[in-house]
Amino acid sequence: MNISERIILLIETLKLSPTEFAEKINVQRSGLSHIFSGRNKPSLEFIEKTNQIFPSVNIEWLIFGKGDMFKDTTVTTLPLFPDEKTEYSNSMRIKDSEIISDKKKIQNSEAFIEKVLFFYKDGSFKEYSPKLFAE
Repeated sequence: MNISERIILLIETLKLSPTEFAEKINVQRSGLSHIFSGRNKPSLEFIEKTNQIFPSVNIEWLIFGKGDMFKDTTVTTLPLFPDEKTEYSNSMRIKDSEIISDKKKIQNSEAFIEKVLFFYKDGSFKEYSPKLFAE
């Protein structure tokens, strides 16, 4: 996969149109079209703007195709079970991979989780579906 294909995949993953992406990083839509067609390669300025607006994007993945699309980000936790007497703090941070650590609580809960969404300050989000909650 070349850099143009990775940019297209990133835009699709962010659920943005090419026009919306161009507006967010403040580049001409025509410049983006030239990258997609292979006429031009993305400039350093393009990469810097993408990094500034979407800091969770792994720039090494974007440029070289190495690693994951997104950096290992942290999120502020919220209680999964609001009726618990546990104290929660905005300063408590966890990795995405640690969000669901106690499957038994979820499986024994009377409520069923349809999906969990995490929204990041850069405008991106991650959606977790019920398949993650199964054994």
